[in-house]
This record gives sequence, C-alpha cells and structure tokens, in this order.
Amino acid sequence: MLPCVVVLLMAGIVRGASFYNLDFESANNLPAPYSFVSISNALPGWLAYAGTNQLSEVKYQVNPTTTGYPVTLVGSNKDVLSGNFSVIFTGTIAQTGDIPTGTESITFQAVIFPSESLTLSFDGQNVPYFAIGAGTNSLGNSYTIYGANISALAGQTETMDFLGSAVLDDIQFSAQPVPEPSGLALLALSGGVLICVRRCAGKC
Repeated sequence: MLPCVVVLLMAGIVRGASFYNLDFESANNLPAPYSFVSISNALPGWLAYAGTNQLSEVKYQVNPTTTGYPVTLVGSNKDVLSGNFSVIFTGTIAQTGDIPTGTESITFQAVIFPSESLTLSFDGQNVPYFAIGAGTNSLGNSYTIYGANISALAGQTETMDFLGSAVLDDIQFSAQPVPEPSGLALLALSGGVLICVRRCAGKC
C-alpha cells in the first residue's frame, strides 16, 4: 500500500504546483542596493531570461533602462507599484504552475516603457489583454491595470511568460470575468497613461 501512496504523491509533484510570488513580495536575504542577488532570493518561483539566456542572478534596486541589465527587483517607493517590491525588466520573466480551476481572468499592474511593448503568453501562445483601470503608487506615480480572459486555461498546468520592457506587479488569477472598461473609464485611463509616460520619460 505504501509504494502506491508514494507514487501518487510523486505524480502530484510532477504535474505541477500553484503559481507563487505573483506580487513579488517573497524576496529574501537581499544584499545592499545596486548588488547582484540570486534569482531564487530576489524572485522566488520565477525564471528570468535575457534573450534565450537564462539568468542565475538579477540586480537589486537598479533601473535596467539606465544600466542595460535586463531584470531588476526594485524596492524604492519611486519604482514600486504596490507593496514593497516590483520587478523591472527588459527581457522575459516566466513561471510554470497550475491555473486554478474556475479561473476566468488574469489581471496585473504594469508600466510599459514608452516605445516598448509587453507580451503575455501561456505555453507560447500570446494572450490578448487590455487596460481595465489605473492606479497610483505611494508617491503618486501612475500605473495601468490590465486584464485578460483566460477561462479556456482553467485547471491546466501552463508556463506563463511576460516578455518586453515594463515594471510589473500584483498578478492575480480571478474567478470573475475580466471587466470591460466603460468609455468614461477609458478616457480617464488614457489621461493617466499620458501622465505616466511623461513621468517615466523624465526619470528613466
């Protein structure tokens, strides 16, 4: 009987696990600012890539738009969108996990750098997303809230990739359909994005 139990447990481990650290708040054992830190400490649960090269370390507290380093964990109020940490990247971050049964949508906070783009994909298939709202961080800097319908992926084990140049935070799976923004909300959002672009252009 015991061998069967072991086999079942191993099968569960091989199948996958829940997505983890989607708000980037699980960083641990961080060095002094402007240092390299292992990705397992800076971004537990995630993999990071510069092109096709997998990174074993990321920078801590450095903006990659000014240094050229592809992935950075930031903890300063100026760059953090919410909580204590956000990730800034000009490459790819990825994680494999089980999308909860009953999931209808995914939402995330982001600032996409001017003249750049951000792609969301699951197992290599791009998922279209759109702006559904806006917010400000603790210093009043603006970010956009995006959402996408991923109901067809509910209950599956998938690799989630974010590819592009952006500040990213607070990724959430939801059992609610992604809300459709109203015309008035879109108008307000476009104004918020313009403010954000102007601020980013002056700081990056």
